Amino acid sequence: MISQTSTPNQIAPSNTDAHDAVMLVDAHGLILFASPIIAHYYGYTLDDILGQVVLDFLPDDERETVRERWHSFISDSDTTFRETTLSIQ
Repeated sequence: MISQTSTPNQIAPSNTDAHDAVMLVDAHGLILFASPIIAHYYGYTLDDILGQVVLDFLPDDERETVRERWHSFISDSDTTFRETTLSIQ
């Protein structure tokens, strides 16, 4: 069960395969957990990524569109927890 007091270590998948790209962000877009493949994909270490704003890793020309969609997604009050799967190609 996930609550507002859950920590990233309590939420992050414990069975994440080395090839799974998994990222956990809070409502403000701060990266709380990232699988090692995420760091490799962006060319950073996990220490460089954790605690940063996920929008900072997007190309400049995509940030505003993603920011608008993110705020719309977060402001939808139907649920308090969402799981979203994105495909990186």
